[in-house]
Amino acid sequence: MKKIVIFLCAVLILCSSCDKNSKFLSVTGTGSVTFVPNLVKFSLTVRQTDPVLANSVSKTKNEVVKILDLCTKYGVKDEDIKSSWISTNQEYHWQTDKKVFDGYASNQTTDIIFRDLDKLEEFTAQLMRLDIANMN
Repeated sequence: MKKIVIFLCAVLILCSSCDKNSKFLSVTGTGSVTFVPNLVKFSLTVRQTDPVLANSVSKTKNEVVKILDLCTKYGVKDEDIKSSWISTNQEYHWQTDKKVFDGYASNQTTDIIFRDLDKLEEFTAQLMRLDIANMN
């Protein structure tokens, strides 16, 4: 009887010292997700150059107003439109070792979030008709 009790105690001690991690299962796998975009972000830069600073700024503002009017026409919400300040610089080119003044360049960037993807192609075509220096 003593031998059985000692044997059972030894078995219990061995079982209690077993690796606890052996109760876990590890699985590795791969998954894939397909999604369709629900919006498009545009960054539009208008750039106008004129020898008169006021004219350069005015031309830039007028072109940005055309962009904003187009956004209104296509139902873009005000919170989805952000315009930067107008920045201006003097423009020059070199002609036979001489710096020649071209005018004042005015730049303004407008960021747009466009959500109506059914009208995206039409909206983009309308934007391309405007005098936009850069569209991303």
